[in-house]
Amino acid sequence: MSTAEKLAAELNVSLRTIYRDIKTLNANGVCVRGEAGVGYRLIGGIDYLTPCLTRSELRALELGANLLRTSKDQSTGDTAERALCKLQRQSLLR
Repeated sequence: MSTAEKLAAELNVSLRTIYRDIKTLNANGVCVRGEAGVGYRLIGGIDYLTPCLTRSELRALELGANLLRTSKDQSTGDTAERALCKLQRQSLLR
C-alpha cells in the first residue's frame, strides 16, 4: 500500500497528478483500489490485470458466458469457456 503523498514524493509529481493517473488507470482496466488514510493498492498485479467489475457485473458476464457455452457456434462456446476459466482462476467468480 502506498499513500498518494508517498507516490507523489517518490515520482516527483503533484498529488493532483497521482489522483488523475489512478483515475486513468482504473478507466483503462488496471484495478487500483484506494482507502482513505490507508493508501492505494494494485489489484491483480501487473502480469494479469484484473478487471474492475462489480459482483453484479461479473454475475451478468458469467450468465452470458454460460449461455454462449451452449451455442451452436463451437468457436464462440469455446471462447466463453476460456473466459469463464480465467475469471474462476482469478477467484472473481465464487
